[in-house]
This record gives sequence, structure tokens and C-alpha cells, in this order.
Amino acid sequence: MFKNIRMHIHTNILLHFFIIVTTLAAVLIGAQYYFSLKLAKEAITKTFHKTAHQVAMQLDAKDTLSKEMLYQIESFPGIDTPIDRKLNMKIVKHFIHTLKRHDTMYAIYLGYPDGNFFEVVNMQISPMLQKHYSAPHKCRWTVIKIYNSAQNKRIREFIYLDDDLNIIATEQEASDYHVTSRPWYRQALKSTTPIRTDPYLFSNLKQEGITYAKRLHGSKTVLALDYTLKTLHAMLEKLKPFKTGNIYLYTHEGRLISSSDPNENNAAATFKKLYATKHIHNINTVQNDQGKLYSVLIPLTKSMGKDTYVGITVLQDEMHPPYKRTIYYALTIALVLLILFLLLTHFLSRHIVKPVKALMQENEMIKIRAFDKVKPIKTNIIEYCELSNSQIEMSKSIQHYEKELEELLDSFIKLIADAIDTKSAYTGSHCQKVPVIASMLAKEAAKSDEGVCAGFTFKNSDEWEAFERAAWLHDCGKITTPEYVVDKATKLETIYNRIHEIRTRFEILWRDVEIAYYEQLLAGKERATLLAEKEKRHKELLEEFAFVAACNIGGEYMAPEKIERLKKIAQRTWMRHFDDRMGLSE
Repeated sequence: MFKNIRMHIHTNILLHFFIIVTTLAAVLIGAQYYFSLKLAKEAITKTFHKTAHQVAMQLDAKDTLSKEMLYQIESFPGIDTPIDRKLNMKIVKHFIHTLKRHDTMYAIYLGYPDGNFFEVVNMQISPMLQKHYSAPHKCRWTVIKIYNSAQNKRIREFIYLDDDLNIIATEQEASDYHVTSRPWYRQALKSTTPIRTDPYLFSNLKQEGITYAKRLHGSKTVLALDYTLKTLHAMLEKLKPFKTGNIYLYTHEGRLISSSDPNENNAAATFKKLYATKHIHNINTVQNDQGKLYSVLIPLTKSMGKDTYVGITVLQDEMHPPYKRTIYYALTIALVLLILFLLLTHFLSRHIVKPVKALMQENEMIKIRAFDKVKPIKTNIIEYCELSNSQIEMSKSIQHYEKELEELLDSFIKLIADAIDTKSAYTGSHCQKVPVIASMLAKEAAKSDEGVCAGFTFKNSDEWEAFERAAWLHDCGKITTPEYVVDKATKLETIYNRIHEIRTRFEILWRDVEIAYYEQLLAGKERATLLAEKEKRHKELLEEFAFVAACNIGGEYMAPEKIERLKKIAQRTWMRHFDDRMGLSE
């Protein structure tokens, strides 16, 4: 189309893509999509905040009921009577009556200013309690008392009751528990009204719960209730505003309290992304296993404790249908235009791609070092012509640079060979002679058509250069070989002759024989027999060391019987008293 017109590549690209870009209504489609989503988000925001308000109201109602319950329990006569070893069944029955009315209440207990503790536990709140308290099979209620015994020792007493409140078993154990150190006790003492803790994990139940506590009127005794949060799931499920929506309650650290989502992994991942944004009250978009979600995070400070949050999510796929129809029409038109755009681009891009492919072919010539075959390409794009000329100049520069590098490499190789020859007087000028002799042998082998040399030849100059360099470098490993290896005089010699270590070990064995002799002599054995045995073993050691020393000086070959004798000598042992790892490097 523009074959005979030369132009800059920038102008060329603009001209080719201008036809396509002007046919697309991207701005209109994008604006329509943006405003549709904005309307959807505004509707979702109102629904989310309304749901959060409903959750807060439900939680506030439960909070008020629990605090009123503390006042009712407190009014029972004798509630603040200090505990002793005798079980106060009136208090137990009063606590059990309240626990039966509230199936999410885990326990009711009293904390006394002297550190003592009295608690009634609903054993049906969780199957884990039976194992945790080692309770009998028919245990329905467990009474726990912590007090000082007659010997002034702290005792924790477990009293197990059946459904008819009969005592079926008791147990006692030592305890260092003092109720005055518990946070709920200290908070209640400082307040004139009932207090509520932040949600935390009940260690016995492995469930989330909260504690309500109140200081009894006129005393420092504190009454407390423990609630599990299992009913929150049903409440949150009921308040879900959308079919695919979910409601989550979190602590300020991001720990999940409860949710309407059966998959708590989704809940944890969703909150992590919500809390990381710090966009409280604002609609956010997050991704989890279900897909893309609209989500919001709203604090419920008054309802569940300091910095408690309600998170609400809904799948975008549920909210978009009312707005999708118009977007689909726009996308259909855009798709048709996109197909035309691709076809037109494919046709027009050939004019740009063809010279690029030609440049790639020339680049391959440079890659395989065929510098003489690099030629200028034919194109009417000025930048491509300039790039082609640059490739030609670059190939010439690389060719010249390679020759210089080869000369430098050969100089280094010869320098290394000279260093190796200089390092040891035994090799003489070996590294310089080998390349000369190897070249002579290779030339003669290439000329011969007989025997193993038939068909032997170097295909090109690169192979010949590689052969010559290999000949120069055949002994290059010796440059790092230590002198004590090159000039080794004995087998055990390194930086020093290790025969001294062998001799020292024989000295130790010699002294061991001496010591054994004197020890047995002191034990009352016959001197003559012991002396003969000592001299015999000393003689063996002298002969064995002489043998090892002779092997150290011997040649490369060693007879099998000598090897076997060395292995037998190596089996000798001695007592080591010093750590053989001390003083070593890492």
C-alpha cells in the first residue's frame, strides 16, 4: 500500500492503526460500564450498612440480656458466702437452673478476693469437656472449687454430678491458680456495672467465647458468666442480605469470631484482604475461591468489644444481572469491531513485519558468525534502513573484536604454560614442547589414509585452533597443584610428613603397654610373666612401626600381603581423652 513511500516508523505505525482505533467506541463502552457498576455499588453499600446495623442491634440485645442475668443471679441469698470443703448445693442448683435456660452458656463461677474459685460447668456444651476433665460417663455437671486446704496448700477439687444432681465422683489436685490475677476479675473490681471481655478462645472448649462479670454489691467477690458464640452463626445466617452473601465477625487482630460462611478458610482470606486495605465503611473488591466479591468492613465497637468488626460480602455475579444487559449489547458491538480490527491489523502489519523478519535473518548470520554474509535489507522505512546499516557495521566490529580476543586468549594460554613450566624443574619446557609435537603429529595424521588415521582431518580453522589451544592447556591443572604434591618425597608427605602422626600413635600404644604392665604388677601378678609380655608387645610395636615407615618410602606398587598387614595394624586402638573436633575449621 505504501511500498514506494518512505516514512518514519512512528508515522508508519500511526497511519496503520489510525483506521482501527477510530472505529472503536472504547470510551463510550467504558463510561457505560463505569456508571453501571457505580449504581450497583451504591445499592450494595446501603444494603451492607443496613445489615451491619441489624447485626449490632441483635448483639446489643444479647448483651443487655446477659448483664441483666448477672443482676438476677446476684440477688440469690448467700451468693457471696465464702467457699469451704462442703458443697453448697443451693448455689449449685441456682447456677444449674440458669445454665439450663441458656444452652450457649458454658459456665457460671465466682471469684473471691482471697484467690479462691467456685464454678459450675455445663458438660453438654461440648463433647471435648468429658475428656478434658476426665469426667465419668454419666457426668452432666462439673463443680470446680479452688481453695486452701487445712495444710494451707492450694487444692483444685472436681465434683461430678449426674442429671439428678447426685455426686458420682470427686477428684483433687494441687493448683497454683489465683482468681485475682485473671483479667475479668480485675476489670470487674474496677467497674460499678457489669463488664464484658473481648471475644477470646476458651482453652477447654477450643471455641470462641466472651465473659460477662460483675462485682457483687458490698464485697470484692466477682460473679461471671462464660458464653460460647455458636449461636452467632445461626443469627448471621438469618441476617444475610443476599443469597451468595456472607457476614463475618472479627477481632481487631483479624481473628474470626463467627460467620455465616461454612467455609472458614474463605472467611479468613477475605478479612485479610479487607483489613489490609484499611478502607473501613467503603466497598472493596476482593477475590477468593468463590470468585470476585463486593465487601465492606464496619467496626462494631459498642456491640462486641474494642475494635470488633463485621465484614459483609456478596458475589459480583449476583449483583450485576440488572446492569449486564446493556453492557452485553455494547460488548457485542465491540467484539464485532474487534474482529474487524484484528483482520485489518493482520493485513496492515505485514508491511511492518516483513523487513523485521529480514533483519532477523541478518541477525542470525551474525549469531553464527557468518559476518561476510550480512547484507542490507530492502525496505522503505527509514529506521529499518538505518538499523540494517548498523547491523553491518556491528558485524564488522564484532569480527575485528573477536580476532583481538583470540590473540589475547592465546597470549594468556601461553603465559599459563610458561608459569607451569617455571613452577617445577622436573617438567622442563614440557608445556611449550607438547603443542609443537602435537601439531606435527596432527598434520602427519591428516596426510595419512591408512590405519586408524584414515579419514582423520580438521574440518575448519576453528577445529584446528581448538586443538592447538588444548595442546597448550593440557597440563594447566598443575598451576593449582601444591608444591608438596609435585615434589612429594614420601607417601604420607603433605605440608609436613605425616609419618610423625603414625609414630606418635605408636608412642601412645607403647605407653599403654607400660601402664598395663604396672597396673597388673600392682594388682599382684607375677613380675617375670608381666615383663616378658611387655617386652614382647614392645617388640611387636617396634616391628610394626618399622614396617609402616618402610611402606611410606616405598614405590607406587605394594604387595597384597603388605596391604593386608597394614589393614591389620590399622585395627589397633587407644583411649582418646581430647575432642578430635576442637580447633578445626567449620
